[in-house]
Amino acid sequence: MSYNVMKLTTEQFLNKLTQEVQFIENHLLNRLDNENKEKYNYYYNIYKKIQKEINEKIVENPVEIYGQFLKTFKKFKRQQDNIIKFNERDIDSFRKRYENTQKPLIPLIHDIKMNVLERMTKFDINQLKSHNFQMHLYTNKELCDITFKMMEYQGIYKDQSSYTAEQMKLLIKNLCLNYNVIPYHNWTHAFSVFQMLFCCYENSPSWRDYILPFEFFCAQIAALGHDLNHKGLGNLYKVKRNAQCSINYCELGVLENMHASKLFQILQSNNELNYFTALKDQNKIQQFKRIIVSCITSTDMQKHSKLTAKLKRRIQASIKIKNFKQRSPISNHQDDNQQDSNTNSSENFQITSQDEEDNSQKITDLDKFSAINKENFEDRRFLLNIILHACDIGNPCLEYNNYMNWSYLITQEFSDQTQKEEQYNLPVTGFLIYKDKLTFLNGQTFFCKAMVLPIWQEIGDFFHELKIYPQSIENNLKELENRKNKMKQQIQSA
Repeated sequence: MSYNVMKLTTEQFLNKLTQEVQFIENHLLNRLDNENKEKYNYYYNIYKKIQKEINEKIVENPVEIYGQFLKTFKKFKRQQDNIIKFNERDIDSFRKRYENTQKPLIPLIHDIKMNVLERMTKFDINQLKSHNFQMHLYTNKELCDITFKMMEYQGIYKDQSSYTAEQMKLLIKNLCLNYNVIPYHNWTHAFSVFQMLFCCYENSPSWRDYILPFEFFCAQIAALGHDLNHKGLGNLYKVKRNAQCSINYCELGVLENMHASKLFQILQSNNELNYFTALKDQNKIQQFKRIIVSCITSTDMQKHSKLTAKLKRRIQASIKIKNFKQRSPISNHQDDNQQDSNTNSSENFQITSQDEEDNSQKITDLDKFSAINKENFEDRRFLLNIILHACDIGNPCLEYNNYMNWSYLITQEFSDQTQKEEQYNLPVTGFLIYKDKLTFLNGQTFFCKAMVLPIWQEIGDFFHELKIYPQSIENNLKELENRKNKMKQQIQSA
């Protein structure tokens, strides 16, 4: 992003640069290795030069001249911050960051509850197949190790390419280090989407029957990379600020396109990580790219309503055709013995023909076109897009306390964004402002009912083993109503 676009004044620019320097010196410098300390000293000398030129008014338009340096310096700070947080839990790293920078926490953050007794003492694949895994209990490094072991358990990446275990470990770590220290859209969130996707695949034979292993692996990589380099600010903010990524992607799926682009940069950053080289098969490479791009861009909430409506239409058509086939005497009688067939051939033919004619009137060409065909790559890709998107917004599928923890964290990010909007005199996104607990609970009720439950109901109707997810959402909706009623009673009696 070019900082002249941000319209910083010279004073704002220098203050921002000084803040970055102070943060590194106060919180990171003692923890940097020698190589990065040298790099910091190099940047620091440039900073002093800029400071002198601005104070002595040696240059005109310093923001335009040195804007790129501020961007580079901020990137360096984020990289060092991310390396340090590798051995920490994201939930601790962000709290420490806010404490160090005196950034305000919303009251909800103090309500976060975690049961340390649920922490794995050793790798347990059965716990990881649970739809309520407590990922906030683990450091980034531990989540990387768990991710690799889950990959090893399935073994898909080894079957489909020449990628080695060491390469996979390195890729997972590189993805982790490209997530920032923010409340919600961090490595723990990426892992949570990956883990829920894993649960769906492992626990639903009916869904697994639709998806080829290699295609599922592509979706797993998309899950791990779907929010790379997220800075806790949404698409709307990027558009309001006229950010460079907003310009690059014509204000459409700004962040999602950036995340996908970042993932491909990492995958091709060096020979060790280059998964395309490991694949070799050009068709596989194209499938890999198409699935990853479509899965990540499908996490754009602007697409949610259309995706859900399309899923509903396609599942209804699929169920309709499936039911017709089950009712059809053609299929019911095809296993009859030859004697019955000869004896009743005329009668059976008449019933079958009539029944098929009646039912075929109900099965339209649109139904046949809309039905999901597991032999069709595009249909399988569509299902991967849907499931990954559903997992991305799937926090209400968790048990209540776990779900609330995630909701508190995303609300913190929303609150931070509104403060930035105020800071830069942008129109403030009203519905993101944290007001009070009751308003928050009302917002969660709306989100569950209007957004999350409908898509998971469709998924559960088609893949019956996944009905546990919409059932969990309904349980949480009941709990939300109970909490709201108690809160209203307390307000009335006060």
